Amino acid sequence: MQTAHNIREIVWFINPDYDTLEEMIHRMKGVAATMLGGIDYQFDASIPTDQIRISLEFRRNMFLVFKEALHNVVKHAKASRVEIEIRRVRNQFSLRIQDNGIGFNEARTNAGNGLKNLRLRLSQ
Repeated sequence: MQTAHNIREIVWFINPDYDTLEEMIHRMKGVAATMLGGIDYQFDASIPTDQIRISLEFRRNMFLVFKEALHNVVKHAKASRVEIEIRRVRNQFSLRIQDNGIGFNEARTNAGNGLKNLRLRLSQ
């Protein structure tokens, strides 16, 4: 089952038919529903997408950042509520994920790759 899901995700990543903001947001909504199964969440992406084309690299990085952030919420935050907001202002994409979890002190986190990978993807 997981293998089939992984293959579908790879096909989605490489298929240029999905290189639109609308398709990425649609996929993100599905991922949120799956990953946040037992957590109350709100997904607000009320932006005009107008079939805006996005690059494969942007789509890949944003999607992986999104999944990693949700994974961290589920695994570490102990949150009961998550708010996801996607905006586009003056050709800038904005993703905000906020939860009511326990938070963390970045100076006290272990030397894992999570934050490092998020920063790397967001800097590209």
